[in-house]
Amino acid sequence: MTRGEMRKAQIMAFLADFRREHDYPPSVRDICKGTGLKSTSSVYFYLRDLKIEGKVVFSDNKRRTLVTNERKAVHMGDSSVINSTDAVNVHYGAKFITKMNDSGMVDASILPSDTLTVRRQNDAKVGEIVVALHDDHFLIRRLGIVNNSLYLVPDNDDYICVRMKDATIVGKVISMQRDL
Repeated sequence: MTRGEMRKAQIMAFLADFRREHDYPPSVRDICKGTGLKSTSSVYFYLRDLKIEGKVVFSDNKRRTLVTNERKAVHMGDSSVINSTDAVNVHYGAKFITKMNDSGMVDASILPSDTLTVRRQNDAKVGEIVVALHDDHFLIRRLGIVNNSLYLVPDNDDYICVRMKDATIVGKVISMQRDL
């Protein structure tokens, strides 16, 4: 999955969440703030692509006219190649499903190939297990404090911590299922 595809999926998820919470569409600046994009031009670029793909509808010169086609699932990856680097499989509303495919959380009893349900949100409390975007890859790690700074902390000593300054939280793990 390309960075652009990930950003478009992130915008689609934000649009659905914002609409449910506020009962009106977000502004371009709301989308910037909610997705971590710095430039309104970038948001317009992705919205134009989403409009061409038929996933959103909006009037070019009118404020807050953005509407999503919420009946379509936003596919974010192929389930045959899901791993922790392109972890997100399918998004429905405010939750999505992903598979763990590394050993970074084995001490938390999350094993490779476990299926995780994730609530879409861009914040979490210290100690919670999150899905975060880091260098165009999704990581599943625990939010922790190391040397008075926020980090994504693996529950496996063979893996390294990642500074939250370099990552963006996309959701919180709320359940896990293991096939026997």
